Amino acid sequence: MSDIATQLDFATLALKGRRYQEAENIYMNLAVTQKSSEAWLGIGLCKLYQLSSGKTMEEVLFCFNKAIEISPELKNELEDQLMSHSVIVLNAYIKVIEAAVIKHQAAKKEAMAGALLASISVVAGMNSNKTFGTIASLAGTGAGAGVAMDGLNSMSDTKSQIQYVISKCDEIKGGVVSFVNQSRTEFSTFAGNIASIKGAIEKSLVMISPTTASNPNRKKASGVAKYLMLNASTSDRIKLIQAYFGIHKFKEGNAVMGVIYLFTLGGYGVLAYLDSVKMVNGEYQGHSLID
Repeated sequence: MSDIATQLDFATLALKGRRYQEAENIYMNLAVTQKSSEAWLGIGLCKLYQLSSGKTMEEVLFCFNKAIEISPELKNELEDQLMSHSVIVLNAYIKVIEAAVIKHQAAKKEAMAGALLASISVVAGMNSNKTFGTIASLAGTGAGAGVAMDGLNSMSDTKSQIQYVISKCDEIKGGVVSFVNQSRTEFSTFAGNIASIKGAIEKSLVMISPTTASNPNRKKASGVAKYLMLNASTSDRIKLIQAYFGIHKFKEGNAVMGVIYLFTLGGYGVLAYLDSVKMVNGEYQGHSLID
């Protein structure tokens, strides 16, 4: 094994161990002294794996473009690496979200309807190419082990975590779209995986929202029954009395409407009653008073 290959292996091991600065130092030395496209790829992956720690897709793409400048004949392979590892990063984020949602549901004594995301086929499929042998091991067993999670784990609010990952989905997809040839079959596979990932994350957001997660077994009423709130429990009706005092408006941050509800007893009872009906039937778009 050549000295260059050995150094690349050491850099990849450092990346797997989340010793990003050590990995980047080795990769950068090889990129400058040896004009190695694989080294530039490695630097790009270091940046990609640290998206939750403040790195950007602009930095990632800069490194990938440097690799193409050195080895233009490897453009397709580099595109595959970007798409594959982008999915690996998002899949790692998904695991954090899934754990947070399970904890959230357990605290509310509600069952979770299965895993958020099935296995991602693109992870295995896009790494069959052995052009970048030392880098390919990152997508093998334990893929995602080198992905930084500190930024995501520092958020104590599950909703904030979910919204953050949704924004990262958009950022990553935007970067990939600007870099790869979208007519390739591999891009279609990538786009499908990103759609699945984002859909799963958005589903988790619905699961923890007050209007749906509070009582997933509640049946919506219709017709006269709906407006008589016959599907509301006694405890719910007691809580919904707060609507007449504008409590839900204050919780939404709409103090003006809160004051109006407070001094008119919910718009002379009409507005508060309609809001209550929507809350009971899971149709209210603001803060539901039903826990």
